[in-house]
Amino acid sequence: MAVLLFITASVSAQILVSPASGATDISTNPTLQWTGTAGTSTVQIIECPEPAASVNLNDYQLAQGPITMGAIADDLSGITYNQQTNTLQMITNGTNEAIYETDLNGNILKMTNLWDQVEAGNSNAFYDTEDIVHLYGNTYAVVEERKGRIAIIDIPPTSSTITYNTARIIQLPGNIWGANDGLEGITYNPATNTLYVVKEKTPKAFYEIPMPTSFPHNPATVASPCDLNAAPFNIVSDVAAIHYVGLTSGFTDPNITDNMLILSEEMGMLLETDANCNIISTLTLPGGDFEGVTMDNNGNIYLVREPNKFYIYSNPNPSTTNVVHSATVSGSSYTVPANVLNESTEYCWQVTNNGNTSAVSSFTTEGPIMVCTSIQSANDDVEEIANGNMYQGSTDIELIYDGNNGRGEQKIGLRFNNVDIPNSAIIESAYIQFTADETSSGTVNLTIRGENSSNAAPFSTTNNYLSTRPTTNASVVWSPPNWNSIAQRGAAQKTPDLTNIVQEIVNKNGFDENSSMVFILSGSGTNKRVAESYEGVPSLAAELCVSYTIGQGSGPCIEPVLNVWLEGTYDVANDKMTTGLNDNFVLPQQSNNPNGAFPYNQAPWNYAGTTEMNNINGNYASTAVDWVMVSFRTGPAAGTEVFETAALLQTNGRILFTEQCPLPAALLGVDLYTVIDHRNHMVVMSDKAVPMTPAGGSVAELVYDFRQQDSYSTATTTGQKQVSNSDWVMLAGDMDADYDINGADKIIWADENGVFGQYRSGDLNLNGDTNGGDKIPWEVNAGTFSGVPQ
Repeated sequence: MAVLLFITASVSAQILVSPASGATDISTNPTLQWTGTAGTSTVQIIECPEPAASVNLNDYQLAQGPITMGAIADDLSGITYNQQTNTLQMITNGTNEAIYETDLNGNILKMTNLWDQVEAGNSNAFYDTEDIVHLYGNTYAVVEERKGRIAIIDIPPTSSTITYNTARIIQLPGNIWGANDGLEGITYNPATNTLYVVKEKTPKAFYEIPMPTSFPHNPATVASPCDLNAAPFNIVSDVAAIHYVGLTSGFTDPNITDNMLILSEEMGMLLETDANCNIISTLTLPGGDFEGVTMDNNGNIYLVREPNKFYIYSNPNPSTTNVVHSATVSGSSYTVPANVLNESTEYCWQVTNNGNTSAVSSFTTEGPIMVCTSIQSANDDVEEIANGNMYQGSTDIELIYDGNNGRGEQKIGLRFNNVDIPNSAIIESAYIQFTADETSSGTVNLTIRGENSSNAAPFSTTNNYLSTRPTTNASVVWSPPNWNSIAQRGAAQKTPDLTNIVQEIVNKNGFDENSSMVFILSGSGTNKRVAESYEGVPSLAAELCVSYTIGQGSGPCIEPVLNVWLEGTYDVANDKMTTGLNDNFVLPQQSNNPNGAFPYNQAPWNYAGTTEMNNINGNYASTAVDWVMVSFRTGPAAGTEVFETAALLQTNGRILFTEQCPLPAALLGVDLYTVIDHRNHMVVMSDKAVPMTPAGGSVAELVYDFRQQDSYSTATTTGQKQVSNSDWVMLAGDMDADYDINGADKIIWADENGVFGQYRSGDLNLNGDTNGGDKIPWEVNAGTFSGVPQ
């Protein structure tokens, strides 16, 4: 009795250690660690593949064939791919059965004879060999149609003859063998060490055979994963071959790997089935007589056809995995630079070393943390009436006028305790939510400030107490709409964003998670909004909600936090910009524009920097829209410019810089006008000098959102355009970047009209295709010009 030891498919030596696969709340500049490498390794962060369900045979097209295998005299009956040698093995079933090793183009490299007795049917000879599958190393399995047998063989490295007594035999049960309708195809699942074979017809059958550990093996019964005589297979007249997708095809997603390719000779069709025996895609072949099918690691499909034809099918539009970031490093760890990864995003990563690529591991970056804190006592929501007296016992809060007993225009103080925000926090958003205690209407104009304290003290009954509290530089104006129903607690009762106020407080020395934070609301006029107080209904008292991330903060640092929309590529319905340039791989240094120059190294910008392109090196994140130029001025005039740099605009409008804190530390504390240039959109500039906002440690942020306000302009010039959702966009059409949309720009569009798949100025909607759709925004915006000094 022979005993066969099966070795599972080899894996690469490197093992990914940290972050653990599936880990969440990982820093956006994590340190990746692994083991098992020597010398230099390539680390790739990639987009995690979307769950897939099909190889989509419908997308495949004939790449080569028919190729006539002139040196093969007998009928080709089966084919398999060996991923270790990157070669094919083709088997014949006529007289003088043989196995031919070929390259992927069908060029014969060697031949191995299978000993037979000239089709005598002797049990000690190979007889009617119909298909072959690679198992591991130089070991293969072959099916013999009329015997109902599987023969496991070792193919020697040089041409020779394999005798039947060296084969390890699996005999399928039953007395249904002997005719020309027996075993036709075989494939293998290396993950479960299972063989699958199919019977051609009368009846068709599909068998599942766990790999035995001793031979010969004669199972009394075999399982059938699919009934090939029932729907949907009842329309298939015969089965000639089978291929398990997870064997070699390069598809690693578990939603695909258990799929099968089933070949029908008589129908001239290849079918894909899922693990539940559903037909999910098909490929029509040029006629019948196809006998064998396999796939390589790139998803190419190889078929053989009687008597000696060979075909190659490929998918011209395969799904791709975008590389977010790549680096070549020594050692076994790598820290991802800042501003490469986005928040709240799942990433996959792998390491390649000495020709081996590790398994893929995934992690999800941390996102903003939301904390909400309500008023917790009657002494924490107070009113200072017009004469300066403090009132702490009211069952409601008048914002801001109270006509009762001449109280008049009030100031309101709100104290939130133990806000649970760390000193290093970068505030993403903040607001106060009120609840309506009464219905009210009419215009009300409020100003909200914070108390300029790292830990606000409890309110006092001392006269004019709120008026004497030091307040933040940052403030927010709020004109709440009418409050139409009692107990309403929605958008109408929610303040505008208070980020700048909260950030100013959080950045103060001594602030920590246990600190208390005070907000002071003031205004003028005789109208009001009346909110619930703690004394009225504690559960409906004012609530502060803050979203933040943890700042990195090391060394003097200025981090611009800028947002802008580009007309034409901004989709109002989805509230994001499209990525047509990125999707078509035409951004500078991408595969369809490998030698593309940096767009701003030429007139009129003449930018001398190259660091940005070197950092990207063609590896754009999937969220990248296009490059923009960002410059900073101490005044509106162009001559006051103190710094410029390039950056990548993302789909959510955020401008990401390829270096953390790109502005020089010498500008810390300087209020700066911010200018955004784009190569075919009208320039924008902040309407005022933007102050620095401390963001933890020695980090300061320069925050400005062009999406929420119009650009700098004069009485006769244009800033931005307001779209249907009230956001503001940069005007499309300034193709020569002269701050004027006019006939000269139309000439550029006309010269480029019809150009597809290129990075051109005339492509106003940034989809890689300059056409009539790009002329439309130019026509709308023609005649406008910018007031930004140049």
